[in-house]
Amino acid sequence: DINQMIDLVDTVGAYTIHAGVLTSIGVQLEPSMTERRPADVPYRTAAAGRTNVRLLGKEPRIPPVPAKNPDGTVRQTANVFQTFVRTPPADRVRGAINTHVNSRSMLTPRQRELLLMRIGILCRSEYEYAAHHRAGRRAGMTEDDVARILRGPGNGGDAIEDALLRATDELHAREAISAETWKTLASAFDTRQLFDVMIAVGGYRSTSMLINTAGVQLDDNMADFRFPRSLR
Repeated sequence: DINQMIDLVDTVGAYTIHAGVLTSIGVQLEPSMTERRPADVPYRTAAAGRTNVRLLGKEPRIPPVPAKNPDGTVRQTANVFQTFVRTPPADRVRGAINTHVNSRSMLTPRQRELLLMRIGILCRSEYEYAAHHRAGRRAGMTEDDVARILRGPGNGGDAIEDALLRATDELHAREAISAETWKTLASAFDTRQLFDVMIAVGGYRSTSMLINTAGVQLDDNMADFRFPRSLR
């Protein structure tokens, strides 16, 4: 049913977060872990491929549930919240991660929105990109800043911001931040901030998985913050 479908995507997303963090910081296997990944089985990082499959403009696969006020009238909320509310237990976990990223992170709002916009681009989640493009503008981003985020790392700008873009691309491609990128970020960020980078990228990659799979439609107030036509 719908709840099981959401749980399926949430499970993949949750362990994607864990993989990105554990691999990036080099957590070692405990001695008791004797089961290892078979060395003779071909392994390819599926995340390296990008999809352009679009669900926008179609009927959502998981219809949103309109939010209600105590008096029974409909309350206007974002489509993503009206979709996720179908599974309250999972939504509480997802909500805790999103609350941390948006309200308790040690990154600046500009750094946070840069990460969230970039992972939205890589996941082809126009909903996520539009939501955080708007937030990025409120955090002071210019047209040139947005263009650099769209183009990706290696296109000028601040060295730490470029490293954040590179970290996002690396986590998306192989579930780990490279040693070179880590060294650059560690020169500017403390341990908690480094965790916040990985949690932001992993958490919103997981959210993008569900948004794309459920076919969540853009909100009316996102018209001015959409992907450029080359990405649609």
